[in-house]
Amino acid sequence: MRDLLSFLNQTGPHRVRKTGVRSRIPTLLCSVLLLGFSASAFAETFSGKLTDVLCRPENVEVGTKKCPHVRMCMLSPRCKSSGYGLILKDGTFLKFDDAGNAKTIAALEVLTSDDEVNARVTGTRSGKSIKLDTIVITKRD
Repeated sequence: MRDLLSFLNQTGPHRVRKTGVRSRIPTLLCSVLLLGFSASAFAETFSGKLTDVLCRPENVEVGTKKCPHVRMCMLSPRCKSSGYGLILKDGTFLKFDDAGNAKTIAALEVLTSDDEVNARVTGTRSGKSIKLDTIVITKRD
C-alpha cells in the first residue's frame, strides 16, 4: 500500500507539491506588477483653463462672481479656499482633490505672468472631479 501511495504522490494529478515561500515568489511578483500597471492605466491627461471653484462656469453664468481667471485672482484667500479645477474645451468643469489644490497653489505661486492660466494635468477622473497627480502650467491656447 505504501508503494502505491508513494507512486501516486510522484505522478499524475494527485502529486503533492511543496508550497513554501520560494514557490510563491513568482506569483506574488506578477500580482504586484499587474496591480501597478492597472493603477497607472486609469490616469488620464486633461488640458484646459485653470480656475478656482468660485469661477466655475455655473457660478459665472448666474452672476455669483465675475472672474478674469488670472494668477492674482486665483491666489486671493477667497479663491484659494474654494479650491481649483479645470474647464475643458467642451465646457466641463473638473474639480481637483485636496492634494491637487495644494499642487495648483504651488504652481501658481511660481508663475510670473498674470495672463489667463491654462494647464495640463494628469490624474484619475471620477465623475466631475479628478484626483490630481501632476499639473503643468501651459501657454494660452
